Amino acid sequence: MNGPIARAELELGKTQYRALKQVVHRTTGLKRYEAQIGPWRVPYLRGGKGPKLLLIHGFGDSKTTWAPLILLLYRHFDVIAPDLLGFGDSPVVGSQHMVPREQAQMLLGLLDTFGQEPVHVLGQSMGGMVAAYLALARPERCATLTLVSPAGPAGISPELEQLIARGTNPLLANDLKSFDALLKLSMNRRPPYPRPMRRYLAAQWGERHEEACRHWDRLLGVTLDELRPTEMPELVPRTVLVMGEKERIVHTDNIAIYREWFPRLRTETYKGVGHNPHHEATNKLARTLREHARR
Repeated sequence: MNGPIARAELELGKTQYRALKQVVHRTTGLKRYEAQIGPWRVPYLRGGKGPKLLLIHGFGDSKTTWAPLILLLYRHFDVIAPDLLGFGDSPVVGSQHMVPREQAQMLLGLLDTFGQEPVHVLGQSMGGMVAAYLALARPERCATLTLVSPAGPAGISPELEQLIARGTNPLLANDLKSFDALLKLSMNRRPPYPRPMRRYLAAQWGERHEEACRHWDRLLGVTLDELRPTEMPELVPRTVLVMGEKERIVHTDNIAIYREWFPRLRTETYKGVGHNPHHEATNKLARTLREHARR
């Protein structure tokens, strides 16, 4: 559907989204920056005050996904939310840079521009894999680690595997219909996004569709040494893993694997929540993070 009604909805959704974005930025003081990390200009959002907190988004997403959580954290943390390579406003890159090892190296370069003190690190979904690699490669840079619905060596859920086998991958949404299917699969408590805003978000999600397809294929072949360093550290950051009771995207067997990698791992299960606790249970996740950072 690309008629006048769809185009009008798209423009209305764009206006709604920009108005919401302005509210977030004015409230939190959040600003957009760019940093030159090796050959790449890496865009990121930064705002708030307190200890530094690095937020790492998931596959197909971008730095803006953290807006609801930042609204609850900017008084407690100096928040840094970058776009991973290949997503959001970041440059086009080869799919070899999709793996957690490469993304983590880029993020460590970004952190170096802010100093050498440890930072709190939170990663969601694919961002959880990246956060885990970063914490294992450079544990001295992580004050705490929070893994939210993390992807990992166990792969994707059986339900998502079946959908892909039938020719449908909701994570590669590129129009309103497929984006609504993604929301239904990934969220048990879907926020009441109006249809025009969903249409605009679908357009944003699908803007780099062909690139995302290539990146997805590369991630399916990720190897163990791309998921964690060959030499595992003796001491690792204090870690909490948050998983929604209604998780339908990543395989829940990832919890047991991360427990082996992070021996002091503490787990929290959010009842009635799916793959996106930062949207479905924002207040609860903010409390979890604040308490975890204070311990």
